[in-house]
Amino acid sequence: LPSAAQCAMGASLQSAVEAQVRTALGEASVLLMLVDASCGVTAADEDVAKALRALRARGDVPVVLAVNKVDNESRAREVHEFWQLGLGEPWPLSAYHGLG
Repeated sequence: LPSAAQCAMGASLQSAVEAQVRTALGEASVLLMLVDASCGVTAADEDVAKALRALRARGDVPVVLAVNKVDNESRAREVHEFWQLGLGEPWPLSAYHGLG
């Protein structure tokens, strides 16, 4: 188990990261959510998507959903599952293969 000091450092780091994210969101002209096709839709993806939908609903900034690691036909067929995030059309890509 982590020590109390390690937990405190982790909480402090998390607060700093969250503050930086809020600043970046306030300055962005477009937001790109990058998800991993090999993992499918995760709980963390759903949490981030929820926050991004709220921003988009206010009309603040457009959101683009990119699905990385679409490296084969099987993953290409699974891209549709990312529609459930409610961010519009998921754009498949493969950084490794230079596609998308």
